[in-house]
Amino acid sequence: MARLRIALLASALALAAFAACRMGRTTIPEGADRPFDAMDRGQKAAFMAERVLPVMRETFQAFDPQRFASVDCATCHGPNAEARVYAMPNPDLPTLDPRGLYRKHRKDPAQHAIADFMWRTVQPTLARTLGVTYGPNGRIDCASCHPHDPPP
Repeated sequence: MARLRIALLASALALAAFAACRMGRTTIPEGADRPFDAMDRGQKAAFMAERVLPVMRETFQAFDPQRFASVDCATCHGPNAEARVYAMPNPDLPTLDPRGLYRKHRKDPAQHAIADFMWRTVQPTLARTLGVTYGPNGRIDCASCHPHDPPP
């Protein structure tokens, strides 16, 4: 019984440590002369079109070439991106439930593969391309793109 308590405590501490961390580091992204968050709107738009979109298109198409045959600004920012001034999160993306580290989505067989892909591939790839942190408490996380209910 004592071993079980120790194992449960160790698991809880590891989960708490993960939830409090952020990964990656803030840098000047490749091809830029300043951090992404220091760019003005025009610089961000150009950087997204020239650097981010090609990387993310390749990333999504490698995961599912049919589903993501066409990847453009609207894939992430939505069909009304320009009218919304490319604001994120995108209300047209699926709403996520953040409770239990998104347990509902991770455990649902229909959502597991895409949730795992977003967490393990999309977040770190986007963060590296932008030169920002990712994960819980990072600059890029699930709430960066998806609406949440309840809010995180």
